[in-house]
Amino acid sequence: MSEQSKLCVIGIGGAGCRIISFLAGSPGAEKLRLCAIDTDRNGLETSGLAPEKCILAGELWRNGKGTGGSVIDGQRAVSHERRNIETLMADSEMVVICGGLGGGTASGGIPIVLSCASNLHIPTVAMVSMPFSIEGGMRQKTGEQALSSEIVKMADSVIA
Repeated sequence: MSEQSKLCVIGIGGAGCRIISFLAGSPGAEKLRLCAIDTDRNGLETSGLAPEKCILAGELWRNGKGTGGSVIDGQRAVSHERRNIETLMADSEMVVICGGLGGGTASGGIPIVLSCASNLHIPTVAMVSMPFSIEGGMRQKTGEQALSSEIVKMADSVIA
């Protein structure tokens, strides 16, 4: 495609990076601006994207090791990347944010990405998955809290 796509799809966290990896291998992927954000270096490497389309959040203090399920660490790591996130989504007409709630990076980071899009006056759709029941009550509670207290209030549309 000769011009940059106006639809930016950002995968955040482990599940988000896997979604981006799937999309990158799909027909028509060149029509999308695919990006990935994770605190885990391995998650970004599996996204299949070029390094300039990836952000390793909190690299200096997380050392690419992920958040260990800490929402506060996910929020802190992603918030340090605001400028890079806004650069990724610049000139977009819409941003779709994909991630799995219940862990740290997506649960803490999706609201930061939504805030960046809001600062740029870009409409957003948050597509999130909730934890499976076998993942335990704590992850379910974390996912529900992230969805109801932040994401639903900030996104223009939510698919959960």
